[in-house]
Amino acid sequence: MYIKVSQFIKPNNSLMHIGYKIQKIRELLDISREQAAGHLNLSLETYGKIERCTLDPTEERLEKLASLFGTSVEYIKNFDPRQAMNNNFHNQNGDNVVTKNGADKLMLEMYERLLERVIILEKKMEK
Repeated sequence: MYIKVSQFIKPNNSLMHIGYKIQKIRELLDISREQAAGHLNLSLETYGKIERCTLDPTEERLEKLASLFGTSVEYIKNFDPRQAMNNNFHNQNGDNVVTKNGADKLMLEMYERLLERVIILEKKMEK
């Protein structure tokens, strides 16, 4: 009996796998797995396979995720989770974005979009 080892082992460089990148971007934007799966019209189980690096997303799904994340497919593909985890996005006043290790422009734009969404939601809650 033979066991397919790839079923149990993540890719050698799982930090650079597209599924891991999708997971980290989703977490940074505070989007649930359920929301992401629903946006793609996938079951939670199938969506989980993408984040666990056992199913590669199609270009169409990457485009839908980019839309959900407020960024581009190219950004998702080039996203470096290690860099994102080393960034400090707030100054002491919470006004400006300050970064360490030179976070790229797209990461800052994505963060600004998230802040805009938060402000809109806060205004809706006040009503």
